[in-house]
Amino acid sequence: MRSIFFLLLTVASFWVLFLGVREKPARMDPPAHVHNPAAGGSGDNVRAEAATSVRFDRASKGYTVFKARACQTCHGPEATGSRMGPSLADVRLHYDRASLAAYLADPNAFIENDERLLEMQSRYPRIEMPAYPDLSEGDLEALLTFLLEPEVR
Repeated sequence: MRSIFFLLLTVASFWVLFLGVREKPARMDPPAHVHNPAAGGSGDNVRAEAATSVRFDRASKGYTVFKARACQTCHGPEATGSRMGPSLADVRLHYDRASLAAYLADPNAFIENDERLLEMQSRYPRIEMPAYPDLSEGDLEALLTFLLEPEVR
């Protein structure tokens, strides 16, 4: 009887932690304020792009870095978000390579001056985005490519 209880507890924990925390892929309407100069600043083309869904390349070196740094803990195994952290599907709409690299090195420097990031911080208050200033150049480039160049469907 005790082993059945622990089996049910294990299955329930797995369900809550791994299946229950996934959200639908992001299809959000981002604000007009974006970090990506290529977006043009008006936000119109950003909103159109955000309505599409993306798929991240799980066979890439960037995904290996994503997993090694435990990013999937908050952002989910598909980088589409969870109850602990936001989807990364629209990162490409808000950052270029240089600004995303700077953000990853010191997220707190960006949060104070960005309403979108402040809103995300209030939506996910239990977890603080960690800084990754120690990423090797190769790992950083792989992670940037993974996040900024997903397959758009």
